[in-house]
Amino acid sequence: MASGAGGTVTHFGVGSGSSGATELDFFGTVTPNLSVVAGVTPKLSTATKVSNVTPDGMSDAAATAFLTLFFNNTAWANIGNAGGLLPSSVAGSLYLSLHVGSPGEGGLQNTNEVSYS
Repeated sequence: MASGAGGTVTHFGVGSGSSGATELDFFGTVTPNLSVVAGVTPKLSTATKVSNVTPDGMSDAAATAFLTLFFNNTAWANIGNAGGLLPSSVAGSLYLSLHVGSPGEGGLQNTNEVSYS
């Protein structure tokens, strides 16, 4: 995370790297928007709603199953064979990034990433 004056967070991202020009796997909006100021670590509360706003052509059930596999490492039933898409046998790492604008479909974790010190 680069240092800077902050900004208003409108989007979040989840990617495979801690920050920088690394793969962004999932992104969406943050409601209400989050004001970030220099010297204060941004935090999401239980009142914060995050959602995927990009039309991806997936049904709600498919999107929920994918995200449950992605975030909770839970099998996605009935895809392929009877076992479905199986979870990983070892834990991986995901990183949350906050953005002042949409990172877009081809964006990286540092695309429109909020900066603070």
